[in-house]
Amino acid sequence: MTCLRCAVFLLWTLSTFAIIESSKHSVVQKSLHRATEECNQYLVGSPQCLARCEALILQSWNETAGLRYVPYGQHFHPHINDANFLNRTFKCVNDKLPHVACDAACSRASIYKQCHLEQCGNLVGSPQFVPMSVWRIGKTVQDCAQILQVNATELGHFARNRFDVSTRSRCLLRCVMIRQGLFSDAGGLNLERLYAQWGAHDIDLETFKRKSAQCIDRVRSTCHDNCTFVARIVTQCFTHRSGPLGSTVDNSIRTVVIDCIRPFLSLDPANAYAALFTLFSFDNSFELILKYMHSLGVPSAVATDVVAILKQRYEEFMCDVYPKAAHCLAE
Repeated sequence: MTCLRCAVFLLWTLSTFAIIESSKHSVVQKSLHRATEECNQYLVGSPQCLARCEALILQSWNETAGLRYVPYGQHFHPHINDANFLNRTFKCVNDKLPHVACDAACSRASIYKQCHLEQCGNLVGSPQFVPMSVWRIGKTVQDCAQILQVNATELGHFARNRFDVSTRSRCLLRCVMIRQGLFSDAGGLNLERLYAQWGAHDIDLETFKRKSAQCIDRVRSTCHDNCTFVARIVTQCFTHRSGPLGSTVDNSIRTVVIDCIRPFLSLDPANAYAALFTLFSFDNSFELILKYMHSLGVPSAVATDVVAILKQRYEEFMCDVYPKAAHCLAE
């Protein structure tokens, strides 16, 4: 089930959901000050890694890509008339990062934090939404599948069809969104949390909310139950081509590749890749993976071999699920 949970997460890169450790299902909210207190307990004698630890706890750090600006930016409050704080922050980071080794993660994280402190106004004292990790997303999907008595075969079928094939599949997706604090029947979709989970600096929150609301209102007029409403929002309003996150999708996929595929390379690549790509519904999935492997510095020959394995495992997995398919019977 570990690979399947990971794969389910990948399919929903644009409908990723959040977590609350309180009375609100599974959501986690935390302040930067609280993250600092926790890290001071962990980092005995290593204060130089404090900024990296804080960002990790706030789910705002990726060892390869660096800082996730949107969730980290929640913890700073720029002046209302300061329209250039983000540009100044980027310039500050870009001026300083070239002088730091790529593998010096603690130093890189410290630069990000210092630039935010200098350019992004005052710290926000109240707890902010913490984006969910790969593991927490998978766990939430698994929890809802158990609650609604959806077995692994059904779950794979639902995911391949974007959870919009039956009442059971649509209600499973509704459970996931409620469980992760992204949706409620009374309040609808929580766009602020969705943006914090997957937003990027090339689209601001208000633009994201405006574009999302237009699509959501259109979908609402055609749906008569909340399970269908949730499923149609995901499939029609947050698609990888036309969703309000726009060009952030590729970056989201890259993050998924880094966080989800690479750990399996040395563990069980056959099963992991099979489950992964069965649920990766984009038409150019393999091309995207090849592109991002190149961006990670993987040699072309190795990347090509990995993609070939992925395609083979994908076909094997599909034949397991649909053994009567023509190309499976011919083998």
